[in-house]
Amino acid sequence: MSIQQAVIWARDTAYDLWQICHPVQQLAANEAPPIWLAPSQGWFKINSDAAFYENKHSGATASVIRDHRGFFQAAQARWYDRGFDVCLMEALACRDGLVLAKQQGIQQVWLETDCLELVNLWNKKDVQRSIVDSVLKEIDDLRLAFQDFSFSYIGRTCNKVAHVLAKQVSSTHRTEMWHVTPACVLDLVLFEASAG
Repeated sequence: MSIQQAVIWARDTAYDLWQICHPVQQLAANEAPPIWLAPSQGWFKINSDAAFYENKHSGATASVIRDHRGFFQAAQARWYDRGFDVCLMEALACRDGLVLAKQQGIQQVWLETDCLELVNLWNKKDVQRSIVDSVLKEIDDLRLAFQDFSFSYIGRTCNKVAHVLAKQVSSTHRTEMWHVTPACVLDLVLFEASAG
């Protein structure tokens, strides 16, 4: 057995063991899988996500803005050469999404992230200290630019558009801005708009 085959075998075995110890939760027969939910009329939803590459301590953020029908309004992705950890990158993604919404002149904003740790830190922002405090302060300042603001957690299965967009930038292609739905997420946007 070559070294490469041994590494592949070890990786696959570790994954199999992990799956045995962490079985996928089965949905009840009458329970529907979670879906992306559109905001109320007049509101715009910002879904944000980050891609973090731990070995390089770098990554990307992405934010997508959609209206009450689920229709695409704008999106952006941005590469960061330095990132301390996943939570910080997720916080930067949220901040970047709010900056984009402010530039678009949006007044009623529902911000969503698939980082539960970040939402918990936001909810306790006055009584805790963390590496993301400075970015949480920026988010807090930015939210004042909007007439209405909501910030919540959403599962990763409902945040796929932002996840895909975060993969569209790199250290050599640092920023991307979209004003029409990019082809890489067109099917996802249409599916979520029809489901939500």
